[in-house]
Amino acid sequence: MSKILYLDTETTGTDPKVNGLIQIAMIAEVDGCPVGELNVNLRTFPDDEIVEKALEVTGTTREDIDGYEEPTIVHARIVKFLNRYINPHERTDKFTAAGYNVRFDLQFMNAFFRKCSTPTKKSFWGSYADWYYLDPLRLLAWFRRLGLVDLPDYKLGTVCDHFGIKLGEDAHDALADIRATRDLVKKFEGFLSNIEMEEVSPA
Repeated sequence: MSKILYLDTETTGTDPKVNGLIQIAMIAEVDGCPVGELNVNLRTFPDDEIVEKALEVTGTTREDIDGYEEPTIVHARIVKFLNRYINPHERTDKFTAAGYNVRFDLQFMNAFFRKCSTPTKKSFWGSYADWYYLDPLRLLAWFRRLGLVDLPDYKLGTVCDHFGIKLGEDAHDALADIRATRDLVKKFEGFLSNIEMEEVSPA
């Protein structure tokens, strides 16, 4: 059974050690079919630093953040959502995470789960997602190297426009971004499935 978790986050900066999460969006997919979607806004932890430029990108204010749910409550909602599809005690039952430049998001999720741990109850993102991940940005690097695509930049909005995927003014909203990223992954899967692989004989 194939399980993919499409993931995108909005944050208060670029360093998961000192900055925090303010939005998390997920789409759970099992055997190619979307089976669940979660979109949450959350308050930062008291020690999380907030970079004003990061808030400008998402159009979020500090007052907005103060009105969001407590991070530990959001963590419980995320765990409940993931537990529908994954047995966290089964070593081989994991999602493959997917997203655009998703390594960034995974670093923040790892830090978020650690922050939500207590001395008596540990919480690990690795209980739900495997170590490897799917990222269309990495494939675009190969497309560019092979001369198949040449864009002015490789921001998600630019790439989506090039491949005819709707994102537009919703860029930097985690749910809109991850829906568009899933469409992009599916389009790339279609490209790859149409490539005829030549049989390579041993030398």
